[in-house]
Amino acid sequence: MASFARNLDRQKAVQTSLTAVMEFSGAGGGAWTLHITGGTCRVSEGRAAQPDLLISQSAETFVKTRTGMQKPVLALLSRKIKVRGLRKLLTFEKLLPIRSLDFAPAPQRS
Repeated sequence: MASFARNLDRQKAVQTSLTAVMEFSGAGGGAWTLHITGGTCRVSEGRAAQPDLLISQSAETFVKTRTGMQKPVLALLSRKIKVRGLRKLLTFEKLLPIRSLDFAPAPQRS
């Protein structure tokens, strides 16, 4: 989740306020809230009471979409990712683009 804060487009976020919750089901699941305001992104464990955007998915789907193994649009269409506050999803994607696959494990060298 820390990679979201590192990938924040600070210029676009200066004039934006957004509270988004990423909720994961299954093993390693839970909820994290991203508070975006004034050009910063603060990530906290737990679910905000009334987020602007709620994204629910399994931890496995998150890893697949974050690392490029699955296209997020296909995951949305197949209901592997569920969104409440769909109008804010485009804002979320603009503010938090995937600039690197730093979430992916480092390759093992032999």
